[in-house]
Amino acid sequence: MELLKKGSERAHEVTQKTLQEVKRGLGLPTLFQV
Repeated sequence: MELLKKGSERAHEVTQKTLQEVKRGLGLPTLFQV
């Protein structure tokens, strides 16, 4: 169960980083950042 939690957290972290990179690449305003 602990491993699943860690994997989920890592996936979330990667998703957030990817979204930030995409937003930066597209030049979207910081308004869309959560």
